[in-house]
Amino acid sequence: QGIGAIKAVMANSDDNTGNLVLMPYNNGSQVSAMTLDYNGNVGIGGTPQSPLHLHQATSGATYMQFTNSTTGNSDAASGTRIGLDLNEKFVIYHQEDTDINFFTGATPTQKMTILSGGNVGIGTASPGNPLTIVGTTFQMAIKGYGTGAYGTLDFTSAKGSEASPTDINATDAVLGRMRFLGREASSDRVGAEIKAL
Repeated sequence: QGIGAIKAVMANSDDNTGNLVLMPYNNGSQVSAMTLDYNGNVGIGGTPQSPLHLHQATSGATYMQFTNSTTGNSDAASGTRIGLDLNEKFVIYHQEDTDINFFTGATPTQKMTILSGGNVGIGTASPGNPLTIVGTTFQMAIKGYGTGAYGTLDFTSAKGSEASPTDINATDAVLGRMRFLGREASSDRVGAEIKAL
């Protein structure tokens, strides 16, 4: 019976158009694994609706994986995977101890970085805080439009963890702080500070 077949499948008998279907054997039965349609679209696991379409016939996760000789190719935990998880959420698994960089523009330049440790930088490739924004104009705007809408920036202080917060008490002196810094003598110096006590 061989190891599989490539079959031409009629897609439209009116104009004699058809698809090429790669059908390897699985436990003695041929399965439709990949389809190249007459428009040049490629479908893996189903009929393609886009130039490259990955489809999972069940409700399981569907990922595209990228590896090279450094990441290895031994299992699903190598390199980077993107796709849909078991709950149909779009996810990116970058499974290496390196950063994720975002480039945009006609001449692409780096606009955002997520370090392997979790810090996010916008306008900088080396954020030193959970969120660092660097720019030549204003860096952040919080706006609200419409009836009852307003911009909000919340500073929350609590003990415990985010999943299980507990109350603070009188000995916890500072609830939140905003600092205004200027560069002087090769270091950042605090010019003004607002504290909520």
